[in-house]
Amino acid sequence: MQPSFNPFSMADRQSLEAELSVLDDVASRYELAQDFDIHQVRFFGEWLLPRVRGTSCLEVGCGDGSMSEILVDAVARLDIVDASTKYLRQVEAKLGTRVTLHQAFFESFEPLQRYETIVCAHVLEHVLDPCDVLARMREWLAPHGRLFVLVPNALSF
Repeated sequence: MQPSFNPFSMADRQSLEAELSVLDDVASRYELAQDFDIHQVRFFGEWLLPRVRGTSCLEVGCGDGSMSEILVDAVARLDIVDASTKYLRQVEAKLGTRVTLHQAFFESFEPLQRYETIVCAHVLEHVLDPCDVLARMREWLAPHGRLFVLVPNALSF
């Protein structure tokens, strides 16, 4: 599902609250563990672990926290950005203070630091402008940092 608005042109807080409500509604109906995606995320996570560089990692979009659980022990600092309150609460319940959570849309997120590793799994198919989000993630990377992206195979259906 693509967002129905551009977060940079929102005229009022009601639009933001409406979009957050839509995201939380989707999150309440989608269970990663009940979908094939869980296998893809776990495989990607295991493949990714030896490739994670540095001590800081940003996970862009956390879903139910399946990838977060894989990444949390691989780095000293795992930050997570997601707009869904439900997903952030799920991750907080699983990992507590072992992660730093940021509730924001990817299009407007402003990190306080740069990251040596950024992981973006099953996100780009949900945003209005994937190229813009990728360009923003590049700015969030530390010099010589690594960005890992996982998107579903649309042709597999």
